[in-house]
Amino acid sequence: MCRGLVEPATLSFDVIPQDVITDEGTELFMPCHIFSSPQGMVQWYHDDQLISEDRAATGELIGNQRVIGSGLIASQLRIPCVDERTAGNYRCEARTPCGQKISTSARVSVRKSKSGQTCGNKKSDNFAPYIKFATQSRIELAGNVVELTCKAGGHPAPTIIWTKYTNDDEEVPVRTFRREGEKQEILVVRSEFESASESFKCTARNEFGEATAEPTIIYVSDEEES
Repeated sequence: MCRGLVEPATLSFDVIPQDVITDEGTELFMPCHIFSSPQGMVQWYHDDQLISEDRAATGELIGNQRVIGSGLIASQLRIPCVDERTAGNYRCEARTPCGQKISTSARVSVRKSKSGQTCGNKKSDNFAPYIKFATQSRIELAGNVVELTCKAGGHPAPTIIWTKYTNDDEEVPVRTFRREGEKQEILVVRSEFESASESFKCTARNEFGEATAEPTIIYVSDEEES
């Protein structure tokens, strides 16, 4: 699967979660961004128990074509309500299909809320969308197919809509998907040879709000990588 890579596989962190002390009853988001080639997966652990797993599309690696496969992916873990049960050590673990593996950890500590808010008096399970795992940027050979990932959380489950920015910075719809349970989480892009880069927008929307990610693809010629 990794034989077609132009350069050796790589994996590193771009943004890591930080230790935090927060009030009981609050919602918390923890980031973990990875730069990798080829595109990897991210697992989140709470006190060594796996609680979340997302992986980027790897269809580009199927076949014998030469690929760069490098890019930046942003993962975000949502802790709905921080209390003694959800406090503790959180580990972000990333790996690629080629065997690379890295991990980093952060600690969440809880203090009593001055307002008296607790997780027991939360009124609703509904919440606005957030982007939990998405491509931020990609670098690929011109002419290759590129797959962009955008996964969102929210309740009710959000609808995902993809658009593309034109040269005039206008948004136009794009509809080339590899369907993932009808959620349209994977956008398949067939590069334009005359374009040095392309920018897209993923919008996740439900009745309580929306969240967006804006991935960019940068194309290089095969000669530049030779």
